[in-house]
Amino acid sequence: MSETIELNCPNCSQMLEIDIGFVGGVCRCANCATLMTVPQPGGQQTERLVRPQRPAAPGKRADAAPQKLDAEPPKRDAAPGTPGAAARQEQPAQQTLTTETGRSVQVDLHRVPVARRKKKAVKVLIVILFALLVIAAALGVAVAFLVVAGSDEDREQPVVSAGEAHRQALGFDPAVNPFTSTPATFLGVPLTARVALAVDASKTRHDWFDLMKRSIMGMAQKGADDHKLQLIYWTEDGSRHFPPEAASLKGQVEQLWAFIDAQEPRGAAEPIAAVGEAVQGRPRQIILVTEQELYSDQIAALDALLEGESAPRLDVVLIESRQQRMEELAARHSGVCITITTAQIEHWLDEAGL
Repeated sequence: MSETIELNCPNCSQMLEIDIGFVGGVCRCANCATLMTVPQPGGQQTERLVRPQRPAAPGKRADAAPQKLDAEPPKRDAAPGTPGAAARQEQPAQQTLTTETGRSVQVDLHRVPVARRKKKAVKVLIVILFALLVIAAALGVAVAFLVVAGSDEDREQPVVSAGEAHRQALGFDPAVNPFTSTPATFLGVPLTARVALAVDASKTRHDWFDLMKRSIMGMAQKGADDHKLQLIYWTEDGSRHFPPEAASLKGQVEQLWAFIDAQEPRGAAEPIAAVGEAVQGRPRQIILVTEQELYSDQIAALDALLEGESAPRLDVVLIESRQQRMEELAARHSGVCITITTAQIEHWLDEAGL
């Protein structure tokens, strides 16, 4: 597209445009046919061209004002003898015209370019509106994508319960194999310096009892030497302990295995007596392993045993069972309550080669 210059007709004030190649020449208004100069861009204003004032004939008065040129240019194809031909004879092609400031300009009236009306900015507005629509559509797509991605992320990330958040805060990570990671834990439950591990040895627990034996030995072999541990098995016949009070297992792995291997599940028993005996050893942590569902009065009895400023932390490992009462009990005593399946325990043990 060629470059144009904008003009303002000095006669009708029509906004015009013409190719910049005509700068310094003349043009005709497409609206009123007025002849005018084509100034330099940013220079002086256009000037209307008129015929110079003719001198007065002897005995006549001179013209009062310069003569305006005919609004319509003479036609080139007028046949001889027609009015157009006569006008062409009266107005030769080359004429000397003057501007309103008195400057003379040679003009070929047959070759004067026409300055066309300046196009309104409709096309520009259309382009701008189209661009805005494209931008708005792109923003809409982006917002929709973010909304969908956010909803997908919300679906992919399950809501973490208060109990789960508490377990995470205390360092429990179910994705980590406790028998291959450090520091030593019991099935993922972090250990304190002095621990009482109370295991349910009721007869109904025989399906996971052997897995628990392997888990305890795995913990001992993994590096629980830095912790003082007392193992308590509780049945209807009472509790059995090893060692008599919490102590380091360093150098006692064989004795520990002998004690564990001799235990068999039998009868039925509640954990209250075992927890009471564990508290007497003044541990800093009690880990209770069971799948029993405790009732409100049993929970209240355990709460009473664990009262006091020097009361130990209580962690609960539930096998194949999830109980809100137990989760709340552990949380009240600064511990965690985790639920683990036998399949998960067996997978961890096999993975660790135990």
